[in-house]
Amino acid sequence: MQPRLLERIQQRRKCTIQSTNAKKILYRSIMYNSFNILSTRKKSAIIRDDMGMPEFHDLDALTDDTLYYVARLIITQLQLFEKRLQNIRVNCLPDHSTNEISMSLSIKAEFIFQDEFHLIKLELDYFNDGKLVLRT
Repeated sequence: MQPRLLERIQQRRKCTIQSTNAKKILYRSIMYNSFNILSTRKKSAIIRDDMGMPEFHDLDALTDDTLYYVARLIITQLQLFEKRLQNIRVNCLPDHSTNEISMSLSIKAEFIFQDEFHLIKLELDYFNDGKLVLRT
C-alpha cells in the first residue's frame, strides 16, 4: 500500500532536517537575522519599539567607556531578539584613521545544532552615517 501524501511530506521533512545542509541553513538564518537586528535603527521596527540600535551620531569620541556601552547594547539586542545565540562576545575596535565615529565589530557566539555547540562569527564595520557593513 502506498503512503498517503501527508505521510510522504512528513517523511521528507524528517530527512531534510537531519541533513548536513540543515546546519548551513540555520547558520545563514542566524547571520541574516543578527545583521538585520543590528542594522535596524531604534524605534523604526514595526514589531517592537525597543528593537534595533540607537544612532551613534551623538558620541563625541570612541573612548573605552563608549566602546563598552556599544558592546553591551549589541549583546542586549542579540539576547532579546536572537534567542538561538548563546555566550555572545563583542569586540569593538575604533577606526582612528578618520575623524568620524567609525569602528570594527567582531561578534562571536555559539548556537546549538543537534545537541552540539557551533561557533558563529560576524565581522562588521560601522560607519558614521549609521551604515553597517558585513565583512564575512
